[in-house]
Amino acid sequence: LEAVNYDEIKKSAKNGDTEAFMTLIELTYNLWSLAYHDIVDEKSLSGWNNNFFHLREVMLDNLEKYNHKAYIDDERILIIEDKPEVTAVAEIVEQDLALDIIRYNHRSLQGEIESKKKILISLGSELEPKRKELQALNKQLSEDIFFMLNNINIRHNNRSKKDMAKYKGYVAKMTKARLEKWYDELYQMMLLAFLLLDNVQRTANVKELKEKIAGV
Repeated sequence: LEAVNYDEIKKSAKNGDTEAFMTLIELTYNLWSLAYHDIVDEKSLSGWNNNFFHLREVMLDNLEKYNHKAYIDDERILIIEDKPEVTAVAEIVEQDLALDIIRYNHRSLQGEIESKKKILISLGSELEPKRKELQALNKQLSEDIFFMLNNINIRHNNRSKKDMAKYKGYVAKMTKARLEKWYDELYQMMLLAFLLLDNVQRTANVKELKEKIAGV
């Protein structure tokens, strides 16, 4: 508890700091999960178990109230704002990529543009082989995504004059905060790209349905 500065987190949460409250729930939920997996077994669930599971219900109720959600990340619980587009994309991609998509929105990554950059590179690598397909669906979106990947200090060092072929003066002058905002915009655009690609088969199925209905 001392290592995670528990007393300060609790104090801020009591003073109405929503982020601190979410951090407090995340900490409590992780301890709860450890207890459940490492201490509790079916034979020992007697007597005190009602309060034990009631604690989880209280945490989940509060998360719903503040529009947050609990995700399991390699046996660790992450508390993240519940965004429908994030959940939708996380459900249609590989597990490792889904975890990256979820992690991007975690409070601990606010201001951590290097960590965000790594996630954007992973998403870009997943979209790269589908680039032509995406271009056919939305040419402007495809061009914008890959332009940003290559020109705002993600795939290439666009802020160093040591490589003038990649150097972008405007990007080099950007503040860290401004650059992070563009990273967040790119992240949202890439989520849209994944949803568009996933909708291709759905569109084909609807077309087939229309043809069958028209033929009856």
